[in-house]
Amino acid sequence: VGCIFAELLLGRVLFAGKDEADQAHLIFKVLGTPSDYLWPKHRELPLASTLVPSKASQPILRQKYAAKMEQHEGAIDLVERLLNLDPEARTTADMARNQSYFMMQPLQPENPQELGELPRQGLHEYQTKKTRRAARQAAKAERSEKGGKIRSDGK
Repeated sequence: VGCIFAELLLGRVLFAGKDEADQAHLIFKVLGTPSDYLWPKHRELPLASTLVPSKASQPILRQKYAAKMEQHEGAIDLVERLLNLDPEARTTADMARNQSYFMMQPLQPENPQELGELPRQGLHEYQTKKTRRAARQAAKAERSEKGGKIRSDGK
């Protein structure tokens, strides 16, 4: 829920890892590395010894994204609570709906149809990747039709 909420506010993917290890690296880079104090049970995770960096780092979420979320009062505080590394201390979706962020004007409309429609592109990581892949393939096909050489980097 925290990632989705942050992505809606930022308009982009928060942790775009290439694989599980890269994803964990990006999460710990932004949220800080878990410690016994902040997340007592983190060492019990099956891959904790492999994925959790040995060098401790401090969270930079607020420093990195607060300015981009400042137009939404209370948003960065809620994102931090929703992205708490410790699942037992993390704010749940049910708890989040009672946070000040959701009590500010404008309140949700009585009729959800009043919200209008979301843009069809750019809101979902999968769709974005699919669109980029199709554009690369089209450019590659166009170059081969023209007899152009294709570089090893696909350009």
